[in-house]
Amino acid sequence: MAEGVLVIGSGVAGVKASLEVASRGQRVWMIERSPFLGGEVALLERQFPTDRCCLCQMLPTFGRVEEAEYCLRRSFYHPLVEFLPSSELLALEGSEGAFKAVVRRRPRGVREELCTACGRCLEVCPLETRDEFDPFGRRKAIYLRGPDPVPPVPAIDWGLCDRCG
Repeated sequence: MAEGVLVIGSGVAGVKASLEVASRGQRVWMIERSPFLGGEVALLERQFPTDRCCLCQMLPTFGRVEEAEYCLRRSFYHPLVEFLPSSELLALEGSEGAFKAVVRRRPRGVREELCTACGRCLEVCPLETRDEFDPFGRRKAIYLRGPDPVPPVPAIDWGLCDRCG
């Protein structure tokens, strides 16, 4: 049984908590219900007035020089943090310092190690639905969420997909 910290959610609070724990040398598992990480703030892309990525801009500087800040997207690849997208906590039992968690992970539908991010799968998918990110737009059953998703690999909406291909 592995020891470490379980963080639920990959939004601002989840990323911050994971980085704090990992920086102290502890292993972290971050579970996220969505196939994409970063929560709602990851959808915002760039922010005024610096035009920086919103994930990088979400932490205050506390007097640090701007160049010393780091990109939070890199935190998604921290060696002590394992991200489990498309996952949910089914059970948690035990007591302080000795919890046991049961997590279910749904398949992404795209093999990350083989994806080249060419976008061909998005082009050929015939099924569309309302886009949650863009309320005036549409998205396919296989999709990328937002302008710069993490990971940059499409996911299949299994509730919409008719398994045509």
